[in-house]
Amino acid sequence: MIDQMLEYHSYMSFLKTGDRTMSGTKIMGKRVEGNHTLINTPDIYVPAGGLGYHFSTAGTYLVICTWNLAVDQDCTFTTDFKINGTSVFDAGPVHKDSSYDPFDQTSQLLLEINKGDVLTIETTMSTGTGTLKQGSSIVIMKAKGAYGQVRYSADASAVSAGTEVYLGKASQGGTIEALTSDVVYGSSVGALTPGTGAGTSRPYFVLANSVLSGTGNRATVAHYIKIDGSTANGPSGGSGGVSPSVDPVEITYHIVKTIDHGDAVSLVIEDTTDVIDLTLNKGAALTLLDISNNGAIGDHSYACGLQRLFLTLDEDSSTVLFSDTAAGGGNVYEVVEESGIDYNDSDGTFTINKAGVDGGSADFYIMANIKSLTSGDEEGTKTLEVKNNGSVIWTGVYFVDQFFDNKFDMTVSFIANLKVGDVITFVYTNPDTGTGSTRTANGNTASIFRLSNLKDAKSHLFKGSRNLLREDGIFEGGPDALIQEDFDINTHKKQDQRFRVVDQAPTILGSSGPPSVRGRVKGTLPFRVSGPKGGKK
Repeated sequence: MIDQMLEYHSYMSFLKTGDRTMSGTKIMGKRVEGNHTLINTPDIYVPAGGLGYHFSTAGTYLVICTWNLAVDQDCTFTTDFKINGTSVFDAGPVHKDSSYDPFDQTSQLLLEINKGDVLTIETTMSTGTGTLKQGSSIVIMKAKGAYGQVRYSADASAVSAGTEVYLGKASQGGTIEALTSDVVYGSSVGALTPGTGAGTSRPYFVLANSVLSGTGNRATVAHYIKIDGSTANGPSGGSGGVSPSVDPVEITYHIVKTIDHGDAVSLVIEDTTDVIDLTLNKGAALTLLDISNNGAIGDHSYACGLQRLFLTLDEDSSTVLFSDTAAGGGNVYEVVEESGIDYNDSDGTFTINKAGVDGGSADFYIMANIKSLTSGDEEGTKTLEVKNNGSVIWTGVYFVDQFFDNKFDMTVSFIANLKVGDVITFVYTNPDTGTGSTRTANGNTASIFRLSNLKDAKSHLFKGSRNLLREDGIFEGGPDALIQEDFDINTHKKQDQRFRVVDQAPTILGSSGPPSVRGRVKGTLPFRVSGPKGGKK
C-alpha cells in the first residue's frame, strides 16, 4: 500500500547539529532533545516526545549509526539495536580513550522489519561522562533490489601476524551472521557475490566496518575492498592504526561501484608491518546494497570519488578535498562512478544533474570516510565540513594523533534535500598547531546517491492514506483516519481530503478523468482516474 506510493527507498536521517552530554545507557535519536535535523519518508517516524523509530512498511532496512564522541575518562562504548524492546544485535564494545577525542565510531546493521515494528538504538558507556558531538547521525534506508550483509555477533579468533584476514571467513572463527537477497555469501572466503537475479550489472553501495584488536605491537593495517580479485579502493587500499593498548578500534570504508553478477566482493585486512596478530571483533560487518532502484539504472543519480595517494595539507588553511587542484595538480583523486551527478576530480565538486520531477528537489544520501595522519607538532582537532553551494550543511570536529595514524576517520553520514545545479564540496580545515604536517590518507572516499526516484521524488510530501481506518495503514504525519475510534467521520476536513487517495466517483461516465486533473503532478493524483473505456488505468 505505502510501497505503491514510495516506489523507491523508504528512508530516515537523524542528524545532530549540537552537542549532548551522556553517560551510562542512552536511547539515541530522541526528538525531544532538539539540536537536530530530521528528514524522513512518512512511513518511518519518531513520535513527537516519543522514543524509537516506528515503521509502517515491512521490508529489509540498512541502519547506519555514526557517533562522534568525547569522553572524560577511558571507557568502552557499545551500540545495541532493539526491535520492540528485544536486542537483535549489539556492536562493540569499542575502546574510547580520553586522550584522543572526539573520535568516531560507526556501526551498521541490515535487518528485517515488520509493519508496526519499533526500532530503538541504545548506546552504553562503561564508565564516566561523554559528549555526543555534532555530526553524529542515524540513517535508515530500505532496500529495493539485491542486498547482502555478513557480520560478527561474537569475536573471531586471532590471525597470526603476516596473514591476511578476510571479514566473514568461517575458518577464522567467531559467530557470523548473513542476510542476503540475490546475493550469495561464500563462507570459505567471506565474500558477497551478486547472483544472476540481480541483473547483469548494477551500482552497489559497499560499506565495511572493520572492528579490530591485536596482540603484540602497534601496527598499521591495510584494508582492501576486493571486487573480483581487484582492489577497488585505490592502488594500495586504505590503512588504519591498531594498538593493543587501546583496542578494539573501529575503521569504516565504503565505495559506490558498478558490480557484475558473479563478481565476489570481500574486505581483506593485512598487517603491512607483520608485527601484530589481528582479531575481528563483534560488530564488524560488510554490506552490499543495490542502489539502482531494482534495475532502473537510468532513473537514478550517484557518484563516488576516491583518494588514491596521500595529500599534505597546508597549516592554518581550509582545503577542498577530492580536488587534484588542491593537490598541486597531481593525480591524487579519481572518479570511481558517476551517473546523474558530475564529480569533477580537478576541483572536488559534486554537481547534481538529476534530482526530482520537473526540476524539483530530491533526497540524497551523502557519505564520506576521511582518514588523516599527522606529525607530533600537528596533533589536535581538525574540522570537516560538507557544503552545498558554499553553505555548510554538515560539520564535525575530530582529533588526529600521531600515535594512531589513519585510525581517526571522520565519517560523514546523512541525508540532504538537493536540486539540479546544487554543488557539494568536502572541506577540511587544518589549524595552525605546529611546524609539522598533516595529511589525508589513501583510500578515502566520498559518495552521493539519490534515494527518492524521479517518479516519486516528491512522494515524501504526499501524506495520505488509501484506507478508512487507522489500523489499515494511517501513518505519522498523515491525515486522521476517515473513521476514528469514536466513530466520528471526518468528511468535513478539506485539507485532509486533499491528500487522501480514493476511487474516482463516476460523475461523467464518458470522461477519461475529472476536469480538475489539470495542474496536478503526474503520479500524485489524490484519486484514481478511469480509462477511456471505463475501469481503472
